[in-house]
Amino acid sequence: MSSSANSKNPSLIPAHYRAVHSNETPYFKNTAVQTNRIVGGLLLAGAAIVCAWSVLFLFPASISNDSPNADSPIYGITLDAFNQGIQKCNDIRSDILASLPTSSARPHPHPHPRSRNPRIDLAGKDAPVHVLISNATLWNGDGSVQANTDILLKDGLVAQVGTVGSLSILNLNNVNTIHANGRFVTPGLVDMHSHMGLDSWPELKAHSDTNEDSTTRITPQLRSLDGFNPWDTAIKIINSGGVTTSLVLPGSRNLMGGEAFAFKHHMSAKNSSADMLLNAGMSKADGKKWRWMKMACGENPKNLDSSAADGPIYPTTRMGSAYLFRQAFADATQLVHDQDDWCSRAQVAQDQLGPFKAHRSINSRFPSSLHLESLSALLRGNVILNVHCYETYDLEMMVRLSHEFNFKISAFHHALEAWQVADLLAKENIAAAIFADHWGYKQEAYSTSVHAAQILSKKGVKVAFKSDHPVLNAQHLIFEAAKAHHYGLSDTLALQAVTSIPAKLIGQEHRIGHIYPGYDADVVLWDRNPLDIGAHPLKVFVDGYETFKHANYIETMDTPVERTDALPIQGSKSPKPWTCNVPIGVNTTYTLQNYSHALLSPSSPPSQENDSIVIENGSITCIGHCVAKGSLVNLNKFWISPGLIAAGVHLGLEEISAEPLTSSGSLEKSDTISIQSPKRALQIGRKWSKELDAAFMAGVTTSISEFRYDGIAGSDSVVFRTGGTDPVDDILKTDYDVYNFAIGRQTISSKGLQSSIAGHLLAVENFKHSNHSSKSVAIKVRDAHTIRRLVSMIDDKDILVGAVEAWVHADKLSGKNVIFAPARCTPSSWFTRQCLEPSRTPSAYSILKANNVNVGLSVSEDNFVRGLIWEAGWAVSDRNANLTDFEFAQESVGLVSWNIARMYGFLDRVVLRVGGKAHFVIFDDVPGTFKAHVRAVVDQELIECNPNQT
Repeated sequence: MSSSANSKNPSLIPAHYRAVHSNETPYFKNTAVQTNRIVGGLLLAGAAIVCAWSVLFLFPASISNDSPNADSPIYGITLDAFNQGIQKCNDIRSDILASLPTSSARPHPHPHPRSRNPRIDLAGKDAPVHVLISNATLWNGDGSVQANTDILLKDGLVAQVGTVGSLSILNLNNVNTIHANGRFVTPGLVDMHSHMGLDSWPELKAHSDTNEDSTTRITPQLRSLDGFNPWDTAIKIINSGGVTTSLVLPGSRNLMGGEAFAFKHHMSAKNSSADMLLNAGMSKADGKKWRWMKMACGENPKNLDSSAADGPIYPTTRMGSAYLFRQAFADATQLVHDQDDWCSRAQVAQDQLGPFKAHRSINSRFPSSLHLESLSALLRGNVILNVHCYETYDLEMMVRLSHEFNFKISAFHHALEAWQVADLLAKENIAAAIFADHWGYKQEAYSTSVHAAQILSKKGVKVAFKSDHPVLNAQHLIFEAAKAHHYGLSDTLALQAVTSIPAKLIGQEHRIGHIYPGYDADVVLWDRNPLDIGAHPLKVFVDGYETFKHANYIETMDTPVERTDALPIQGSKSPKPWTCNVPIGVNTTYTLQNYSHALLSPSSPPSQENDSIVIENGSITCIGHCVAKGSLVNLNKFWISPGLIAAGVHLGLEEISAEPLTSSGSLEKSDTISIQSPKRALQIGRKWSKELDAAFMAGVTTSISEFRYDGIAGSDSVVFRTGGTDPVDDILKTDYDVYNFAIGRQTISSKGLQSSIAGHLLAVENFKHSNHSSKSVAIKVRDAHTIRRLVSMIDDKDILVGAVEAWVHADKLSGKNVIFAPARCTPSSWFTRQCLEPSRTPSAYSILKANNVNVGLSVSEDNFVRGLIWEAGWAVSDRNANLTDFEFAQESVGLVSWNIARMYGFLDRVVLRVGGKAHFVIFDDVPGTFKAHVRAVVDQELIECNPNQT
């Protein structure tokens, strides 16, 4: 690749390097740590000359030797050592020049396509075939959408892009043609914050390599490449979600975690980690080899355990953290000064004494430090810095440090409060790599907003979505973009946030994140709009190699995409205008009219034209062809569903899981059911609980909450109204109590029945055969082996929770109850290795449904509760059952409402019927899709019109 094609992003280079760029300057003083002073440089050069002449005067004999013995000098250092130092000085200068913008830097899209993918030879003999994707809808990284498009992949690059039939392929042999039939094609997704390969699946102690437990908290010398496991099963699973490049960072336990590396999701023929690197195979002609670094501030690097036997490990406060940052940057600054001084002295000596004598006037080798090398490279502008940081004052502290030591921060990661200081990030040209809707799990993640991406983008801040895999399964990175789009981010910015923007932020916008001639052939063919619920890649290409093919590929591709307009790219849409005039209070009368469908029960038929529902004094008095009474509420063809249910969560018992002071407590380890009931510990009130408020506004009106417990036996659950305020009156009565157990490898401990799975099963059996035999049990269990043994113990009122491997024994679970939690499983642990993750067909839910198992869905963390209806829609979508909108909505709603209510004994609350209470949710489109927004929530006297998630 020509030098004009080198990617030089000025925003990544400290400003002073750009200001002092000069081709005549022999060496660059470190301008990232001090102000450029021309006079100072001249003085230094002058001093070096004087020093050199002093050497000539003091040691004439040694200098006059025409053939010095470089390996045995009388003074100075060896000639080899001197030349090695000179080479390092030259490398410093070359790196700086390579990082600077030039007049030949290409615009985008670049007019001089790359002719070589440096990774193309890494796969050995198995070169990729030429691939022609014909008649695609190309949704590119710049936001443009082109229908009827052909895309040719050749030699690891995008070779041609044009309208159908316009490409020149006559002279190509072995062309594999894919008829997209109008389906979407996007660039491969880019995840700029992942720990895949470091926290490998299945999760084992031996696979835990993300965080180095260092007492110094300063480890910039570590490299994620050195711990990267290319056999991590997650790598291919992530790729099946369309991710083709991942930046793998060290963890956030230390203030300076170390160097990150970018990997492509394609194993080489040599099974080598190094060959998976984005930079693999690069030469100088391919441009600059960027390096990346991870730092962290806030809660994670602080040592919060002051009760440790040897006392707390420094730092324990943010003040201590800031000092350690300063100390490390000061040390690295001094190293850079020493290196620049050495280079200046060496240059003067070489100019004055010649190449064979200059080494005698230099009394030390080129200064180096293995510990500080990467940090000094950051100060020189050769490393792209990513900082894990959440809260506003932590962000401000890092910006303050960047000014003190003149380094560039590329992006704040997580940064869930960045939306509150958007102007600061815009001013500093710092991006935000965030979650769309993962929050509340600790204090610094509490003050977030679902509108953060919009707010930041409007201020000019670049926003990327990332997974923090395995915190979120990176297979579903596109889900983050889709959720943000639902909450108002434009579809263009949503897609760019997982393609072109992260590509730019890691300095690779010339290679990935777009589909243009000359870009790496990283391409995804989708089964539908990628921002639609349940969207899956049908095929994924990395460097032109097919790395994933969905089981539905052939069947799906036979049918052209049905189009309602020319370019349907909206996976979501803005809420329809609507005036909510549902009367407030219990003693009111009103009639719901003009709705599309009311989802009354599992077996209710579709609604008819002119159907209505009459509510009097908080109860339903008529459904169907009714005489209107009271206020008339025009629903504008909206949908009515029962209130949704969150099961097996901790809502109302804790607010921030990492902060014990926000909790009502937990249970001690035990193999017998505790008499401590959460009914006596409930803390409710939307005014004081952001989690309850978010749940209610999402239509989740009922929570089934339980204490946290580490043993195999918990206590009963509490069922309550999430919108309520009274910790006694808002508890709901059920037909029976359900008691909680957790059995399997995850709860094994050293005492009593807890010491083995056999003991776990015996504890359940003892409970079932005791005087509590009439009670129902909810058993948290994951693996198929334990589930098989439970089949003979449980009855039709008992519930298997988690149960990701229940599909293995679906034929034996007919008539039984299963709650998938999480709804989208991952084979992340030893006891979930048989989970059918969402790229698999048929899905676990499909198998259970076909075997007449009563299935419900829940979530793994309370902060995901407001996305329950999407989890349900995704599960139903994965059945690929060609359902009508009504059938899809009815089945989706059932998974998170009446199916669960039936298990816990309060079905009457959620079935909409004459004589039942007014308890429903109004959606403005098909429930279970991203197009649907909650427009009203009614739970008798509790009414929320046009709820706005914050």
